Amino acid sequence: MNKKIKIKLAVDILMTGALLFLMPYELIGRMAHEWIGTGMLLLFLLHHFLNRRWTGSLLKGKYSPVRILQTALVFWHCCRYWDLLSAESFFPAMYLLF
Repeated sequence: MNKKIKIKLAVDILMTGALLFLMPYELIGRMAHEWIGTGMLLLFLLHHFLNRRWTGSLLKGKYSPVRILQTALVFWHCCRYWDLLSAESFFPAMYLLF
């Protein structure tokens, strides 16, 4: 395994850990939640920097049904992450599905 793959794997593991520590807000307190959230943002930006070739190849190649589904799920997840689709008043059917 080369060095870049190890770094990507470490960033992904740290992001998973940060998400787990962000969930129990009442147990860790506001200040820790904000610091962990800031770290999560930095890891998120680093993750996208390390995987920038994936973003650059989005419009290249042939789109099979599986690739369309995978790309749509990634974009949907990003929108959910940034609260663009999470407003219950705008998309109430989304809450019935998930």
